[in-house]
Parts: sequence; structure tokens; C-alpha cells
Amino acid sequence: MICSSPICVARVYTRFCPNFLFGWDDWVICISFALIFADWVVSLDSVRWGIGRSPKTISLTNANHMGYLATASKVLWAWAVATIKISVACMLIRLLRDKSW
Repeated sequence: MICSSPICVARVYTRFCPNFLFGWDDWVICISFALIFADWVVSLDSVRWGIGRSPKTISLTNANHMGYLATASKVLWAWAVATIKISVACMLIRLLRDKSW
């Protein structure tokens, strides 16, 4: 998150401020950034419930809650990776069509 946040903000700023040049790839990367941020929040919340601790010190209810959070994190991660790949594909298609770069 520390590396990707400034890069995503810089990309949005450069495509948005001088002229509104948002393409499909920019919208998709914004969606993927939101998914990655949600995954990061879910992962941080799972630490509060006991991820990283010894299994002997975790109660059964906390373990169940960690299982739900781990499943949600995997789903968010899979969708985030898929949207990143879609964004890269859209960017390559845009670069093939535009000869101005």
C-alpha cells in the first residue's frame, strides 16, 4: 500500500488534471486500487482477531472469525489481481490504437 498509493494517485492526477483523458484502463485501475485497499483493511482486521498468534492462545470464536476474514481476503485479492490484469490489457490496447505517444 505504501508504494502503490502514490503511484495510483499520480496516475489519476496526470490523467485527470491537465485534460480529462481517463480511459477504460484508468477506471479499471481505480477499481482495483479500491479492491486492494479493502483487502488490506480485511487483512489488518484479521490480525486483531489472532492471525499470527499461536493457535493455543486463540479461542474458537476468534478462529471462526479469522476464517471468514481469510476467505473474504482471498476473494478480494483474486478480484483485485484480475482487475489489474484487465487494466494492463486495456492500456496495451489503448497504446496500440493511439499513435500520439
